[in-house]
Amino acid sequence: MMRGVGLLSMVMLTSAAAPQPAVVTAVPVMTATKPTQQGGANRAISISGADGLFFVGTAELAGLEIYDASGSRIGSVPAGEAVSLDIRYDALPVAGKNATIVAAADAESSSLRFYRPMDRSLTEITAVPVPLGFAIEGVCLYHSTQDGSLYAFAVGDGGEVDQYLLYEATDGVALSRNPAL
Repeated sequence: MMRGVGLLSMVMLTSAAAPQPAVVTAVPVMTATKPTQQGGANRAISISGADGLFFVGTAELAGLEIYDASGSRIGSVPAGEAVSLDIRYDALPVAGKNATIVAAADAESSSLRFYRPMDRSLTEITAVPVPLGFAIEGVCLYHSTQDGSLYAFAVGDGGEVDQYLLYEATDGVALSRNPAL
């Protein structure tokens, strides 16, 4: 009998000392109150840098529009028919320093265009526009933690997906298509 009580006491002590599962807080659910614009591509990004915070948005046929933190328009940049944007901070060596890169999907030429934020504006650094061979609808940048490379994924309106490796060429940022896709 004592042996059974000792074993029961040990089990009770072990279970009391065991860590309790973490309490998971419920995530609030958000629902749209008005219809959203067709298309799920990024149509605006915020850029935070030495020059302060500013915003870049697609203006489709008018390229890219630039706004300050108060919402005032401070400029525009030609980008063909910009339909999607993405940004990666300090992700690609340009002129010996890691640079922030903004990618824009240009539906007019079905190509990707690349920009570098400078002085609350964008400077295009695309070496040569590379036609994708399909109607582009979106772009996404990915910075690999395994090899440090920066990749661009182009998404087409027919479900096409293409992957490109970005690298610095003598005349700007260039693309190399991933042959595995």
